[in-house]
Amino acid sequence: MKLIAMSRRERKKLQVRGAQATGSEGQQSWGHPHPLPSPLRGGGIRVRGRLGFTLLELMISISMLVIIIVIISGAMRLASRSIADGERKIEALERLRTSFSIINAQIQSGMPLMYSDQGGLSLQGTQGPQQGVQQGAKPGVQGAQGTQQGAQQSTPQQGPQQGVQGTQGVLGTQKSYFKGDGKSLQLSTNYSIWGGQKGYVLVTYRVDTDRSGKRALYASEHIIGIEASRETKLLEGFDDIGFEYFEKGLVVGEPGTWVQQWTNDTATPSKIRLYLLSGSKERRMVLPIRASAQTAAGG
Repeated sequence: MKLIAMSRRERKKLQVRGAQATGSEGQQSWGHPHPLPSPLRGGGIRVRGRLGFTLLELMISISMLVIIIVIISGAMRLASRSIADGERKIEALERLRTSFSIINAQIQSGMPLMYSDQGGLSLQGTQGPQQGVQQGAKPGVQGAQGTQQGAQQSTPQQGPQQGVQGTQGVLGTQKSYFKGDGKSLQLSTNYSIWGGQKGYVLVTYRVDTDRSGKRALYASEHIIGIEASRETKLLEGFDDIGFEYFEKGLVVGEPGTWVQQWTNDTATPSKIRLYLLSGSKERRMVLPIRASAQTAAGG
């Protein structure tokens, strides 16, 4: 009843006094060197600022950084492997092209040289007996004497036969330097791998297995009459390497055949085929022997 009976002026005075009291309390709390946090509903504490990261945030950031580094390093490793593989393929193709060029030049420059049991050297042809007479003077004289004796002591038919036998004694057994089978090839040529060598060289190709189990083709050569030889690797990394030889028909018009073993000691094939197998890829290169066998030269 007392409050109700207050006049308006008295109620305003009370409100002013309450406001002044509240302001003085706020000034005292803010002036304190360590002000106390204001209470919130539910007993919580109001945080006015953050000074760092939590442990969870640090772990997430580090994990993301590690993942990015792993991705970048993997991409760089893949790129380096691709570059290395590309360089190896380019090198293999260049080696294959160079080796094909060398083999082609040596086979197409092959010369059909013959050798005899008495050490003579000649080309395949019709002038071999004349070379034999030049190479072996004494046996040639014996052959001529045999011809004269046959003409004097025997019938006219027996004398020339004895003379021919004397000429054959000069030449001995004529054999070709050319030898070949499925995994090796030997021929005489005037093209040297290393160059700078005068005279005919005897080249030998052989197929061998390397440490990785792949087939490799080696080439060795030496000058005829000199035993010192040099060897190099031409091809490698193939599943199979082989040679085949074209044998003409015995009758004119009869088709020839490809054989893996050359058995003719007095002749050379007209063509040689090189067989290469790598996985599912198969290469066959036919190389003709262009040298003519109708002229002769002394050795």
